[in-house]
Amino acid sequence: LKVLAYLGAHEDFQAGDYLFHQNDDDGQAFYIISGEVRVLYEDGDQTIVIRDFAASTFLGSQALLGNSRRLFSLQARTDMTCLILTRQKFAKTMEQFPGIVPRVLQALVGSISAWEKILLAEIDSGCDTCRRKVGVSLI
Repeated sequence: LKVLAYLGAHEDFQAGDYLFHQNDDDGQAFYIISGEVRVLYEDGDQTIVIRDFAASTFLGSQALLGNSRRLFSLQARTDMTCLILTRQKFAKTMEQFPGIVPRVLQALVGSISAWEKILLAEIDSGCDTCRRKVGVSLI
């Protein structure tokens, strides 16, 4: 968080503003200081609400690691403030402080494993289709 606060740009968003849109490759990650955001998925003519996130949440870290198109849109649900870290600043930091790389990777691995544990706990044991969708942590 200290590194993010040092390298990140402080930005305010109004309720309804988009932080990014589905299919963007903006190369940014967001730490929510205050307010809430909503994750949306555009499927043809409909917009599906995936979930909401509140303050103290870090989103979009995959965009820091390399070119990656967004699978979702992120919209401010309330007025909000966040820190934004760009891929370029992140890459320069990794070059200047290579000792931080293992900690960043461990945090990413920990997030993926925690997410998958929650998913496994919530899956209906009788749902074969659901069980076939887990295994992200094997990548």
